[in-house]
Amino acid sequence: MGGILAMRLEEILPTRPEDFTQVRDNVQALWRDSVLRDALGTLGKETLSRAEAGENLVDLGSKFKTMSSLKRNGSTSDASPLVIARAFELDEGTFGQVDGVDSVYVIQLLGISDGDSTTEEARSIEDAFANQLDQGLASDLFQIFVSQVQQTAGVSLNEQALNAVHTNFQ
Repeated sequence: MGGILAMRLEEILPTRPEDFTQVRDNVQALWRDSVLRDALGTLGKETLSRAEAGENLVDLGSKFKTMSSLKRNGSTSDASPLVIARAFELDEGTFGQVDGVDSVYVIQLLGISDGDSTTEEARSIEDAFANQLDQGLASDLFQIFVSQVQQTAGVSLNEQALNAVHTNFQ
C-alpha cells in the first residue's frame, strides 16, 4: 500500500508579523492559563499538606467524592484516568496530588482489595499472560539451544531467513 503526491511550489511569501489583536488575545489566554495552573498547583500542595497533617479531606475542598471498586485499567466518568492511575501508585492510607488542565485533585487511598480471579475477564488476562510467558520461555530456550549447537558443531543460521519464517507463522 502506498501513494504518490505531486506538489508544485508557486511562490514563497515573505514572513509578516501576526495581527496584534490576535497575538494579544493568545498571550492573554496563555498567561491566564499559566497563572490558573500555578494557583491550582499551589492550592493543591497546601491542601495536600493539610490533609497529611491530619485534617479531613471533606473539610478542605470544594468538591468531595468517594469512589470505590476502581480498576487499574477501568474508567469512570467521575474521575480522570490520571486520577485513577495515580491512585494505583499510592500506598494504602496515603495522599497524592494530580494536576489536571484546569483543576487539581487531592486523593487519598483508603483501601486496597484483592481482585476477583474467578471472573471471565480475570481468566482471560491470566490466559494471555500465561501464553505470553510460554512464548517468551520458548524463544529463550530456542536461543540457548541454537547458541549451544553453534558452539559445539560450528553451525551457523541465516537470521534473515529464520525471521522470515517466524513472520510467516505469526
